[in-house]
Amino acid sequence: DLYLQILTKEGQLLRMAERVASQDEGSINQPRFPVAKFVHDVNGTTQLLLRQISFWDWVLKHHKVDGVVFQTIPHNFWDAVLHAVVAARRIPSMCFHQVLPFSTSVYMYESPADMGNLSFGRMILAEADRRYGLFPDSENRRSIMWRRVSTAEAQMGRLSGSRSSTSYASRINSLFKVPRQTPRKVARTIRRRVEMGRTFADYESAVTCSELPERFVFIELQRAANMTTHVKGYMYADVREMIAHIAFNLPKHVHLVVRESSRSGSTRGLRREKFWTQVAAIPNVSVVSLTLDTSEILARAMAVVELGYSSLALEAINKNVPVVVLGLTHLQGAPNVHTITHSSALADVLRGVCTPPRGSRGESDETTKALRAWADDARRATLEGGLSSFRDTNESDNNYGIRLLRNTSAVIAAWFELRVSGTS
Repeated sequence: DLYLQILTKEGQLLRMAERVASQDEGSINQPRFPVAKFVHDVNGTTQLLLRQISFWDWVLKHHKVDGVVFQTIPHNFWDAVLHAVVAARRIPSMCFHQVLPFSTSVYMYESPADMGNLSFGRMILAEADRRYGLFPDSENRRSIMWRRVSTAEAQMGRLSGSRSSTSYASRINSLFKVPRQTPRKVARTIRRRVEMGRTFADYESAVTCSELPERFVFIELQRAANMTTHVKGYMYADVREMIAHIAFNLPKHVHLVVRESSRSGSTRGLRREKFWTQVAAIPNVSVVSLTLDTSEILARAMAVVELGYSSLALEAINKNVPVVVLGLTHLQGAPNVHTITHSSALADVLRGVCTPPRGSRGESDETTKALRAWADDARRATLEGGLSSFRDTNESDNNYGIRLLRNTSAVIAAWFELRVSGTS
């Protein structure tokens, strides 16, 4: 019965298992008896998934778990399987979500499917304040959030992602750290570099146009290693099929311009063999070079298609370029944004954003006001702080730690009393 309930998510979970195969080889290649050594094929990955389902089901029953709180949107293999089992067993759950541009704000949902709906966040914050009292936000939180939705911040985020993540000095310094590189790690690094070279060569050979088409919609892919795209882009099991579906639903004489993630080097992640060759073969699709100026693309694009969120999408919003977001996103309610939660709606939305007149381009006071109003809505429904190990906040905020600890605890307690123990 449990397997049948999870069956609809099996494809998504198997995709997420690719990360396990590439990053956690040590733990799955030396399992305890009687489990066999992991083999990254259909049968091996399926067995890994079934063992995870059984394990988490046993944990929930053995420890008589009444509710589950996730630190972030379940997107790793292990926590995505746990969430699937929790949902199948109808155990109440809540997840926090930290995402740009508000890196110092934490969203709250009872399901990833609620992403972008701020009603639960507002309600649970009000309940937590009524029951326990919340520590007040910092005085400059509003101004910080307003700044985060500006064009300058969007461009800064896009450009910082395109730079090399590590300098030569830091690479040399890492050689002297403990533990030192083992022969196995060195071999994996060399193998990965060779595979990245093949991916890049495939991309370069697949570039089909040196100039932009007259009428086009633009999409820059998320990096391949980003597993949140499997959650947010639940409608599409494969990136190539997503691109094909977008191209198929475009109005006549409108092209789809596709570019690889602008992130630097290996952070883009590996694509499967001949991925870009297959993308370039899709009718009505043009693959463009990474060297093409992004500002020029945005100035000429009829719309931008996005999966989830990116700094590019925020920059397009600021410049009054329509943004079509596929799947789950926190961008709901932002100006110039059209969200697609069902694939059948894509054709009508694309037809609408590609039909002249498209309105004036460039930044405007109206868009700035709308973005700030959107940021204010987010502020009233989120916690100030961050639940990751990276602290991105104003150093003058001396109350950061106590605020985050007290308010997060109050929210969890209020949720538990409302949804699990039924305390009014």
